[in-house]
Amino acid sequence: MRPNEARAVGVVAGDAAAHVATILRDAHTALNAAAFNRTERLVGAPARPLRLVVEGLTAGTYAALRGGLWAGGRMAGWGARQRLLTIEQRRVQEGFEPLASISASPRGNQFVAAINGWAGDRLDGVRLALHLDMRLRVGGRDVEATAEGLQAAYPQAQSDLVVLLPGLMETEDSWRFRPGRASNVRGDYGAALAADTGRTALYLIYNTGRPVPDSGRALAQLLDQVIEHWPVPVRSLVLIGHSMGGLIIHSALAAGKPTWVDLVTTTITLGTPHSGAPLERLADRVERAATGRPALAWIHRPVASRSAGIRDLGSGRIADDLDGAIGEGSSTCAHHLVTATLIARGGRGRGVVDAIGDLIVPVESAHAQGRLHLTRAIRHEIAGLTHPDLLNHQAVYAVIRQALAPIA
Repeated sequence: MRPNEARAVGVVAGDAAAHVATILRDAHTALNAAAFNRTERLVGAPARPLRLVVEGLTAGTYAALRGGLWAGGRMAGWGARQRLLTIEQRRVQEGFEPLASISASPRGNQFVAAINGWAGDRLDGVRLALHLDMRLRVGGRDVEATAEGLQAAYPQAQSDLVVLLPGLMETEDSWRFRPGRASNVRGDYGAALAADTGRTALYLIYNTGRPVPDSGRALAQLLDQVIEHWPVPVRSLVLIGHSMGGLIIHSALAAGKPTWVDLVTTTITLGTPHSGAPLERLADRVERAATGRPALAWIHRPVASRSAGIRDLGSGRIADDLDGAIGEGSSTCAHHLVTATLIARGGRGRGVVDAIGDLIVPVESAHAQGRLHLTRAIRHEIAGLTHPDLLNHQAVYAVIRQALAPIA
């Protein structure tokens, strides 16, 4: 972990702890109010002084707790930063490399991705040390989209590329096949496609808390740079996105330049909520119902703190204007929309299976029915899987491999 990252972790941890304390205060205050309202109806005015004392004690106690947690996180972060600065200076003097980023380890990378997913649109100041730009990743390290950076990271670069874009709070490690899931384990979809089709796999990570249109523009800019500086001329691009990643792909296609958009032969979206995700719509309704109601402040506060990126999942927004461009790319681009259903259809009603979908995204939304009107949409359905399964399951890879067979 780098010194500035340690300081940012302390600040974020202090903020989170203080936020939890505030939620507890809201719940405690609501319980006190309910109890004293009932007591005052029974006893009357004599209960009022006691209520004022209890409310004052409650407010003071939680204010002290919140302040202590807030300050404690900052002090711990500052102390860790100073310690790591000393260690890093000694390492450099002895000829070693500086300390590695927190994102160099899978767990640290996942931690940073989770922070960005929940609050990525609010990271500022010291917290910016944990901010994720749209970036390439190889072996736990960031790759600069320059001629030198790409040549060093991809010494065996091919002309056909496959880009893998993860979803909310996910990382490049999320694609890895899990033990027992793959009959022929080759790492992940990208590694398997490299072995089977000769494509070079590009793994991306980004701030999933930003608005989807912003991430779409960032992806378009990154692909501009990749195409310009790739070690060999690029012949084709395949874009694969899980969940939110699929929305960002279509957003980038709408915002991108022909220099790379015309090279996209295939997009594959896995459980992407093109028409929105019911859980986010439920969160939105809960937030609106709890707004302005002190008794429900303990519910409103955590729900209202979700990021802009999460909110965009409710409508499947890909452009600043909901009625804007659909991000279809060239007229020859094939769009494969893959969905999972937890239960097989069998004799069950179609409505039940479609509504349950993969437990997160219904079939209708994942298949973009009535949403994007893609010219060359090819829909796939895999039974017996959940939303996370779409990231790293051999059955899903079989669909991906079949989708790319004509241009392999």
